[in-house]
Amino acid sequence: MILDFQWISLIIFVIVLSIIIVRHRKKLELQKMLFPVLYAGLYRTNFGLKFINKISKKYKELIKLLGYIGIGIGFIGMVVIVVSIIQAAVVALIKPATQAGVALVLPQTTIPGIGFLPFWYWIIALFVLVVIHEFAHGIVAKAHGVKIKNSGLGFFAIIVPLIPLAFVEPEEKEMNKQTDVVQYSIFAAGPFANILTALIILLLFMFVFAPTDNALTEPNGFTFDKLEGYPSAVLPEGIVVSKMNGEQVNTVQQFIDNMNFVKVGDAITLGDEEQEYTLITTESPDTKKAFIGISNIKNELKVKEGVNKIGYGVYAWVRGLLKWIGLLSFFIGLANLLPIGPIDGGRMVKTASEKLYKNKTKANKRWIFISMIILLLLLFSLIFPWLKGLF
Repeated sequence: MILDFQWISLIIFVIVLSIIIVRHRKKLELQKMLFPVLYAGLYRTNFGLKFINKISKKYKELIKLLGYIGIGIGFIGMVVIVVSIIQAAVVALIKPATQAGVALVLPQTTIPGIGFLPFWYWIIALFVLVVIHEFAHGIVAKAHGVKIKNSGLGFFAIIVPLIPLAFVEPEEKEMNKQTDVVQYSIFAAGPFANILTALIILLLFMFVFAPTDNALTEPNGFTFDKLEGYPSAVLPEGIVVSKMNGEQVNTVQQFIDNMNFVKVGDAITLGDEEQEYTLITTESPDTKKAFIGISNIKNELKVKEGVNKIGYGVYAWVRGLLKWIGLLSFFIGLANLLPIGPIDGGRMVKTASEKLYKNKTKANKRWIFISMIILLLLLFSLIFPWLKGLF
């Protein structure tokens, strides 16, 4: 592994965060899960409470309305993420060679179906979406008259402190006195704010970035991820394919159109402006059509002549950051709707169980049962493909 700027930044971040934790350890509340492998540290402050009080008071009725809308989005999102987890578990069982449908969102890793996540995009995006998520909980709670005890910052550790956290803590006794609908709106507020953020960024890409990209850039071929054991193995890592069978292919769509005329066992050549490589197509396990074993195909662009390279570099960096803020907001927003234990989806299901079953003991048993089933499916989807790969 070559230590580039991103890796160096990640290492420095972990070291600095570790030093801060050691120096302020007496002020930290340590929450041990699988200590010392998995644990979290919380540092309680009054961070952002004035902002929460001001916004919740000024836009009280609008916030309540959005909170009620969030309930519907929250339960729909819960169904979507649960179905996705079940599908991922089934795929992991019957097609273990397929890329995992569940993955940890960590810096300097390739996220299946999306691409490589650099450290600085990860840390900035994570901080933004966590603050939006937690403040949304606090604002909706305060709009309904629930006292906010404190807020704060913290970290989640996978052996070493790595993932920054922020939290807003409403008064639990006051919140439990609210109607079930109000409680749903408070719990769903964080995921709903994340999903709404993702939607706003999607609209930005559709109506701002897309036309700007067309004005500043032009197609320059495509890149992809290689699947093991397929003809694509002959292609070098990171190649930008711009030629197929000796002819120019600038976009993914052109490549797909050409592949429609290729049969299983045919020889094709792919390459860039310097080198071409011959591949013998094989049969796709899914479509039974000609296949070379590539996934996550995406268009690559080059800057048009006359466009300022430095200015475009700044624009491209900001666009990339917003892309990851939107993607992580959407995925983490949905993940928080999983009906598992103390996370937002779990608390929504717990509230619903207590409403359905007047007996709290019976309600808690149903809630714990659902949480354990979903957690086991999630762990299976995450771990089984990796274990299968070892053997």
